[in-house]
Amino acid sequence: MESRIRELENPTQPPESIVLQNPYVESVPTQTAQTISHSGELPAQLRQSLLTQFLTYASELGFFLNPACLSEPSATSSLSAPIGLHTTPALSYAALLLGAQLTSPQVVDLDIKAGLLAKTLDRTSSILSTNHPDKALHAIQIHVLLSHYFLMNDRSLEGKYNLTMAISLVLSTRLHRIRSHGDSEISSQASLAFPGIGVVPNSALALPKDVAEEKERIDAFWTVLSLNSCWSSLEGTTSSFAYWKPELNVDTPWPGVDLDPNAQSSSTIQWFLSNTPDGAYSIMALHAKASILFEQSFELTRSYDSTPFSETIQTWLLKWNTLQSLTQRFQSEVPSVESAESAAASRRLLVIHTLLCVTKIRVLRPLPAQVYDVSNENIRKVAIEAALLMRRVDLRETAFIDPILAMLWSIIGKTLSEEISRDGSTQVEVDEMRDALDTITQTMLMLSPSYPLMGRFFTDSLSPSQKADSFMIEQQLQIIQDRS
Repeated sequence: MESRIRELENPTQPPESIVLQNPYVESVPTQTAQTISHSGELPAQLRQSLLTQFLTYASELGFFLNPACLSEPSATSSLSAPIGLHTTPALSYAALLLGAQLTSPQVVDLDIKAGLLAKTLDRTSSILSTNHPDKALHAIQIHVLLSHYFLMNDRSLEGKYNLTMAISLVLSTRLHRIRSHGDSEISSQASLAFPGIGVVPNSALALPKDVAEEKERIDAFWTVLSLNSCWSSLEGTTSSFAYWKPELNVDTPWPGVDLDPNAQSSSTIQWFLSNTPDGAYSIMALHAKASILFEQSFELTRSYDSTPFSETIQTWLLKWNTLQSLTQRFQSEVPSVESAESAAASRRLLVIHTLLCVTKIRVLRPLPAQVYDVSNENIRKVAIEAALLMRRVDLRETAFIDPILAMLWSIIGKTLSEEISRDGSTQVEVDEMRDALDTITQTMLMLSPSYPLMGRFFTDSLSPSQKADSFMIEQQLQIIQDRS
């Protein structure tokens, strides 16, 4: 299956099964590759290094499980054995794989990553047939990590495949109905035995043992929903989780909210979209809300009927006003990037604010003058605001940048390019926009060697004058190629 996916994503490359080699040229595999293929082991020090690197960025990679499940049980460990006593082999390999992805190529070569990827995919394919008590939750976690891995490497088809698998598992285990008011009567007897724990009838998951385990499930749901809302919108595909439909209504409470033992929840997203304050301000909740607003802006623009005085225009404008008002209020409640208490938090806030900036651009774009008087000045201000955010976060030393930023920055860059080319701007405004565009292009250029997706979207962010400078583009793309 994975080979077939790679063939679809790279039709110009020959299938792996018929790759030919010159019989007169001796092929000498590296010592590291031989170690993995023959003994099935990684050096203990390297394993611990990869795990440490993964855990450093775990929250940004959508890791929602207790990190203790990945602790090393001994000084030496085989690749054929799980890392911890409470984990699954597939999850162990997935963590090592992401750790390898975030480690310098001088330390971890392509052979090591290829070996870890093969192990992860092999064990993941059979994880649901094991007897592990948390196999469903681990499977969701692994598919989230694999989605990030493939999207970081510009392998979108494989990334979307794993994301779809995660969504399927979330829905089949009814993680969208945790503490649901509608399920309370069905599960009243079980609730007496486990007070305060949301019970999910007809679920593949057993009752959560405690609040900590319930938190993992809540975090798992919102992690998957956020990932889906962002990527399905940007790729223009139909959402695999249309939460706005009654049959997929979300009752699960926001993550990071302290819940009373007997608290119930209902229509979580619907209440948020109706502009009702809910007191959910954890970094994960903020990310989920920003992702939802981002997706709603795409749904709104898709439904726009540009015919003047159409029958649906008034209904559409009501939705537009609600979304615009909600986005403005919500962004005012999101902490500033500078207020973050850690580098990881500042990067996550950068993603949240950038999502909201692109949401505002998307909301403003489809409006014609005869329907609503919105000047391009507002779009320019939002695009410049998004570029200025990048200067407030040090991205030079980090090993991980959310790949969604590659596509968001490309949208902002193209917006600035269009506004620069538009008549009516003063020279001061043009210079300000060019300065903002330079910030975007230089940041994407800096990150392109480590992020194939960033490199692909780099040229989309250039202005017409920059694209006309073929020598500059050739030099910049050569730098990307040499460092990859």
